[in-house]
Amino acid sequence: QGLGIGSRLSDAAAELHRREGRRYFGQTVHPRFGGYRDRSPLWVATRWNHTVARFRIETWRQRLRGVRVRLRLPRFVFSHEYVGARGDAAAARLLASRVRFVDDGDDADDEGGGGGGGAA
Repeated sequence: QGLGIGSRLSDAAAELHRREGRRYFGQTVHPRFGGYRDRSPLWVATRWNHTVARFRIETWRQRLRGVRVRLRLPRFVFSHEYVGARGDAAAARLLASRVRFVDDGDDADDEGGGGGGGAA
């Protein structure tokens, strides 16, 4: 926890979906994870960002039947769509510093990993 692995994995999965022409949405109630997406140029807020969830739906069957379970404690929800770098050079550098794909070819044979994400 706190190493940024979850947000990097999420960025990688989202980028793979974007490259395949698909949209990728993410929701979280974790303040640090949601805060990262709020600040990142790779993600844009959806209309449900910064809302409070008072109910949850646990299964698709419940969703289809309109069954909602009331939460004991309401949750502050972060909701974003991944948009990637979108031609923004700074966002492209951010993405390259966080996620590397073997098929990108630029460091495919670098076993050491190269840019290990050190402080700037």
